[in-house]
Amino acid sequence: MERASLGSGLLNFLPVLLLLLVTHVCAGVMSPSEKESISIKKGLCPELEGKSRYTIWATRYDNETGVCYMTGQKGPCGKNMIFYSVANDQVYGECDCNYDIECKSLIYSPVFKECVYAYDQGHCNEGYWLVADKEGKPSCERNLCRPPPKYSLKYKWALFKGRCERLFQSDVHDCKPGEYLWVPKGHRYPICGKAECRNPHSFVPTLQCELGSKLFHEDRCTRRKGI
Repeated sequence: MERASLGSGLLNFLPVLLLLLVTHVCAGVMSPSEKESISIKKGLCPELEGKSRYTIWATRYDNETGVCYMTGQKGPCGKNMIFYSVANDQVYGECDCNYDIECKSLIYSPVFKECVYAYDQGHCNEGYWLVADKEGKPSCERNLCRPPPKYSLKYKWALFKGRCERLFQSDVHDCKPGEYLWVPKGHRYPICGKAECRNPHSFVPTLQCELGSKLFHEDRCTRRKGI
């Protein structure tokens, strides 16, 4: 019992230990480029003066709003989006779908400037749903599984092996017992399984080229094989 209590106690302190480790790393010797980045960032964000090393390290400047925000938070972003660090850049950040937390496929809506779940209508016309096309870009495609009106808001549907099946519904045709149909991030089509999020926590999440993302919409990603 004592060992179990000790293990549980260590788990409770794990987030604190991780934060201390990050703080220790941030307090280490900085390269000239890191020092330059901090200098530029403080010039763009005077409010960072006197803040902790962690806050300075995790903050990025948003060109669109001209304001600094902490990465990993909502910041100026739309629904189902968070503020990311630009890859290989310690100064600037941008909004995109919340792939750092969500396991499900999110599609960027350039009309609403927010992200919706794959196979939702989003900004598309009646009778269409928002998905990632074969190039990985957000696309309105004809909804082949329009349910009766009384079910349209209650259930979500998708085409699976030629059948219209309900998402997140157990006992779906061809799924194993205990599995259900869902659309994981990085997938264009639904699969059988369970929506288990295995994303490692990141103190400073970086923009990712996920299918249907804002980056794909802006032609800033290369289409991946097999999509």
